[in-house]
Amino acid sequence: MKRGLKQIAGMITRLSRKNIPIPADVQSLITELTSALETVKAATELTEEVEGAIDIIQEKGQDLGDVGQTLGMLEQMSQMTKQISKKFAKLDKALVKIKKSKSGSQHPEPIARVERELGALKAEWQSVQSSVASGEADGDDLRDTMDEFFEKVEEVRRSLEFVKQLSSISKM
Repeated sequence: MKRGLKQIAGMITRLSRKNIPIPADVQSLITELTSALETVKAATELTEEVEGAIDIIQEKGQDLGDVGQTLGMLEQMSQMTKQISKKFAKLDKALVKIKKSKSGSQHPEPIARVERELGALKAEWQSVQSSVASGEADGDDLRDTMDEFFEKVEEVRRSLEFVKQLSSISKM
């Protein structure tokens, strides 16, 4: 139990350094378990207070594994955020480049469609981030969501490549 709390405290520290909010229920669980553990460690005889602390450890100790998963998911989310930010920057840059080109004015409809897709994708990303920050998403759902999200990013990239190819074809 003590080792688990120490590992989770380390995860919380790493997340705090990255400015990732820790769900309030996680913080309260850690505080409650730490307090109960200290009560048991300091006990010299079995009193009602110590029995209560033991009950808390038994009841809430099982939730510690779920907390570890949640914090692990938040740590993965920070890496994914970096990847997504880079992909969005590349897509934005490519879109601006296409819009500035001569052929960009020749194909306004596909460019507008790509802009809408990219805007919708960014809005979806904000939604995913807020659900993770609020603790609504669980680990398996997040993996599936992120896989789908990366596929959508790739679809937008392919759409952008299609617009580039249209531009190349129109030059012929």
